[in-house]
Amino acid sequence: MLRIFRYRLYEVWLLISLSFYSMIRLKFLVRRLLGRKDTSAHDVQALATKWSRAIFRNFRCQVQIEGAEHIPTEGPVVVMANHQSRYDIPLLVGHLGRLLGFVAKRELFRVPGLAYWTRAQGGIPLDRSNARAGIKAFDELGRNLKASSQAFVIFPEGTRTRLPHGEIQVFKQGALRLPESQGLPILPVSLDGTRYLEDARTAVDVPVEKRIIRVRIAPLVQVPRKMSANERRKMMDDLRETIVSNHSDIAVNWLEQT
Repeated sequence: MLRIFRYRLYEVWLLISLSFYSMIRLKFLVRRLLGRKDTSAHDVQALATKWSRAIFRNFRCQVQIEGAEHIPTEGPVVVMANHQSRYDIPLLVGHLGRLLGFVAKRELFRVPGLAYWTRAQGGIPLDRSNARAGIKAFDELGRNLKASSQAFVIFPEGTRTRLPHGEIQVFKQGALRLPESQGLPILPVSLDGTRYLEDARTAVDVPVEKRIIRVRIAPLVQVPRKMSANERRKMMDDLRETIVSNHSDIAVNWLEQT
């Protein structure tokens, strides 16, 4: 019971720390007023990485990364990954080495601290009740990504998997709209293990040596602009096959009896 309380308390601390870190924006404003070099993007990435990695240290997880050599150090890229948990974003932010934008429910932009950091990383709000506005936002995002050379993550399943072993769901065809609109390359990423962190009781009862989270990064996939329906379908099938195959290879089971 004490350990579960500790994890719940830690989740509260995460939100408080986000609010505290958001005060760093005062530093950015002062720099601009004094005419000094704007280091906001670098500072945001450094702090976001530090904060994200702290989450997994607190859970005493071993994060194992394969294929880091495939991550481009610069230039626009769309990270396409399977989705297991609310901790997937911190996992990718903390270990890909890029300032990483993402789509978030618009309600999150009302949370102090969290709203600032989501925007600072290039995140955009999504109103799921307004499909037309969502399409417009993605088109604008594509143009901004190409101009800013930023990285952005998309979960093509559309939502977190609820399947018992983290099986990957069907990919939404619309997931290609962003990279195709500007011809942006895709970085396929498979991850496993974050699903166990959704249940505090499960997490605290698992021996530390079994708390393994794995990420495998595949080579970049170049995306042409204006594909035909058949080309788009084939590309999505190939991407899913890559992510599913790698997910199967890196699968972890925290609950397996030894």
